[in-house]
Amino acid sequence: MFGDMKHCAFGTRTVSKMAKHESILDVVRKLQLHHPSWILVDHWEADLCAIGIAEAHEPRRLAYVSTWKQPAGRYFLELESPEGEDYKVDGTFEAVDFEELEGRIFGHLHIEEVT
Repeated sequence: MFGDMKHCAFGTRTVSKMAKHESILDVVRKLQLHHPSWILVDHWEADLCAIGIAEAHEPRRLAYVSTWKQPAGRYFLELESPEGEDYKVDGTFEAVDFEELEGRIFGHLHIEEVT
C-alpha cells in the first residue's frame, strides 16, 4: 500500500501498487515520465483521488493534485509553501488540463527563495 510511505520518489514505488484511484495514478504516471526527481507526498491517505508532489530537497513545498469531481483529463491543483509549522496557499486552480498542471507544478517547485 502507498499509505505506508509519507515521501516516495517517483522511481522507487510501483505506481500500480498505490492505494489510489486510477485517475490520480494516471496523472502520476504521466508526470513520472518527465520529472523522475519529484517525490510523492501523501498527507491525504484517505483521499483516493489526491496526491502531493514535491522536490526531494524541499518536501514541504507542495503541489496538491486531485481528480475528485473533475472532468476527465482535468485536475484540481493547489500550490502550497511552508509557513512556519503550517502552509500557505500560493494558488488554487480548478479543471486545468495536463499541460497547465505540469507547467504550474514545475514553476512552483522550482521557485528560488529570496533571503
